[in-house]
Amino acid sequence: CLVLLLIGVLCVTANLGANRAILSRQGRAVGLSRDHTPQDTQELARMVAAAEGTLDESILRGLGVSRAFGRIEFKLLSSGTQRLKSSVITSLPEVRDLHLDFRSDEFILLGSDGLFEHLGSKEAVAFVRDKLLAMPVAAQDVQKVAEDLVNHAFSLQPEGKGSHVSAVITALTRGVVQQAHPPSPK
Repeated sequence: CLVLLLIGVLCVTANLGANRAILSRQGRAVGLSRDHTPQDTQELARMVAAAEGTLDESILRGLGVSRAFGRIEFKLLSSGTQRLKSSVITSLPEVRDLHLDFRSDEFILLGSDGLFEHLGSKEAVAFVRDKLLAMPVAAQDVQKVAEDLVNHAFSLQPEGKGSHVSAVITALTRGVVQQAHPPSPK
């Protein structure tokens, strides 16, 4: 689950799971969220502490996500007769905020975990930006580019092993343009 809230120059993301939000800041990928998987060292450490020795670390590493609404069996674990103090898989989202700079911030890409199985954040931002730059500024169609990105991600998946792939692009400008000189920092 991934939520994006834009209030003026304030961008707030709340993430729970392996979905991802990325800001394109003049073509550079800026992470607005973090994948919640046991492969993330912070998440694994939280899970190991929550398991209180009831689960082996190798079992925890084999789980797909470390934060989710489901997986009730990992939320109700007990140690003998006592229930664990916290859930191994928590439903507590990670909330982040960032101030936008509309002189350099171009768009935000929200994508499911399937989108990023074979595409990195930098590659996804570059793909979207290149597609937008190929369109006239007044006719840049983020919906069309999102569809192209999803189709591209599907084409990278092995035959018969497709994952759920979805993407939403939120434009922050009237059009992405190639700038000769980057704006000076504040």
